[in-house]
Amino acid sequence: MSAIAAQLQHRTGRAVLDALAAVGRFAQLVAEMGRGLAEWRIWLPRTRDECWSIGVGSLFIVLLISSFAGAVTALQAGYQFTGNIPIYVVGSLVTESIVLELGPVLVGLVLAGRIGARYAAELGTMRVTEQIDVIITMGVSLVQYLLSPRLIASVLMLPLFYILYTTVGLFGGYLVAVQLLNIDPGVFFDRI
Repeated sequence: MSAIAAQLQHRTGRAVLDALAAVGRFAQLVAEMGRGLAEWRIWLPRTRDECWSIGVGSLFIVLLISSFAGAVTALQAGYQFTGNIPIYVVGSLVTESIVLELGPVLVGLVLAGRIGARYAAELGTMRVTEQIDVIITMGVSLVQYLLSPRLIASVLMLPLFYILYTTVGLFGGYLVAVQLLNIDPGVFFDRI
């Protein structure tokens, strides 16, 4: 019985130490990113390019998903509320669904999937073609050159895409509510 207890203690201790080591490595990365912000000549031009790449590359998919999300939310609300709840609440329901629930989740998922896959492919290709080794040999910090621009660009573009998603989603809901559900446009906007 004592051998099992000793083995359990060993495994628990190893798991705790591994978790603490991961937290320490993350803290070192965050500290290096903070120190690297002073070197704005390295990360600022790359951040601008990353923002442009994220914006242009993700614009179509965000517009497509937001317009369909708004339209489907309005359509489902209109059909579900037939007879039970007044139809004029569709505007407030679409607004609350798009702004509070669907917007942040879908924008985050789309951008995380699209941008995350792109970054993984780029960095994997750079590792295979030994570009990362060249950057290290030149004495440039990988965090300042590769990580900081991508992270800052992602943080800057996420709220902009959320605003765009909300606007287009509400417009899609408006079109469905007015054209298919025959809700007065003034009533729809009043409920927003």
